[in-house]
Amino acid sequence: MNSSDKIKSLAGMLQSRLLPFIGKEYVLYGLPYYSNIGDTLIWEGTLQMLRHGDSRCRGVCGWDRYPMRPLPEDVTILIQGGGYFGDVWRKAWERVLGELAIHKDNRVVILPSSIWYDDPAVLEKDVRLLSGIKKLVICARDSRSYDFARAHFDNETLLAPDMAFAIDPETLSEWILPETRDCLYLKRNDKEFVERDVHIPAPADVADWPTMSDSSLRERLVYGIDIASKMVRKIPLVSRAAGALNDSAYYHIYRKEMLSRGVQFISPYRTVYTTRLHGLVLSALLDKQTFFLDNSYGKVSALYSTWLQDTDNIKPAADVR
Repeated sequence: MNSSDKIKSLAGMLQSRLLPFIGKEYVLYGLPYYSNIGDTLIWEGTLQMLRHGDSRCRGVCGWDRYPMRPLPEDVTILIQGGGYFGDVWRKAWERVLGELAIHKDNRVVILPSSIWYDDPAVLEKDVRLLSGIKKLVICARDSRSYDFARAHFDNETLLAPDMAFAIDPETLSEWILPETRDCLYLKRNDKEFVERDVHIPAPADVADWPTMSDSSLRERLVYGIDIASKMVRKIPLVSRAAGALNDSAYYHIYRKEMLSRGVQFISPYRTVYTTRLHGLVLSALLDKQTFFLDNSYGKVSALYSTWLQDTDNIKPAADVR
């Protein structure tokens, strides 16, 4: 199957599996107001999927700005998906747990995520907390995470593709650059990286997401938006308006800047080797010949084996001879 047909299939699957859980109103919490292009792709896919439904968005928040206040019981709480469910990126996940603890009567949907725990005691703690959220739906983005959730959590569990597959490739076309380079090795530079004994063709350009190393983007946008928001929040009676202004700036400015940076980074290459899951997904959206290397706990291969094994131009890097 080619990438275009595969993406259409996965996008349709996301709509059919997730939209029925969302009521007339929802909030979208945990948005990636930081410099990881992959998580912005998840955000964009979520927005595009929601446009196919008839629900109204009641509010949003960033990953470290959960409002921690009750909502009417008929409002569905959507939590940004990704790779932080568990104890690998614990700070972000604890923010989620803190918010969920005050919403035991709302429908809560944790959007498609990889699930990983190294510490059984931490897992046991989370199982106890989440068992009290009676209308919680845990969406796993690969079969391994799905089986793990069914085995350990008492909540309803759903298998669904990564939200970035809901992106219509046509919406990225304005940022695509001509193919002028042969090979990119997208090599992550964080704690999930593991050195693999895999041949990368030479000469390949080696880099992580450009926003992970280019502090100028963060200084210009993230810090600028945050500083402006904090200053306005100090003015009496306008703190809520300041929060809305902050969210609007991230939506209209930062989100588009991150998407354009990602597309302009990947699109000039004919072949992509990637250690990042969303390096794989974005390459698929751009119809690139793609080879992946796994991260430290196997989430890239788990996603591939669940959804992409029959895609013609996506293969494990270990298969290269």
